[in-house]
Amino acid sequence: MLVYKNRSSGKHFIYIQKTGNDEALLVTPQSEIKSLKLRLFEALEEKDEDYLFSNGIITENQLKRLKQYWKDRCEDEMESMEILFGEFLPHEQKMLIKRLKKILYDEKS
Repeated sequence: MLVYKNRSSGKHFIYIQKTGNDEALLVTPQSEIKSLKLRLFEALEEKDEDYLFSNGIITENQLKRLKQYWKDRCEDEMESMEILFGEFLPHEQKMLIKRLKKILYDEKS
């Protein structure tokens, strides 16, 4: 997990993803998700979440918010895929299902 330290406040923000020119989506110390200018921060070394949490660098609420963000994004992506799948012709749906089964079975081998 990558964490940024605000240069003026010294508070830590969890990095989610780049959003534009010198901006990134971050989880704030107040557990809000905001797109902010990266020039306001210094990047810390990437560490695992247990280390960051146990050393008081990030809070439990920040971590919960990050996990909720990814869960929501995953659900949104699944809904989009279901809509797209519904637009396929029946033979296209069958072909996709066959390919997905092949991927799943090949991974288990």
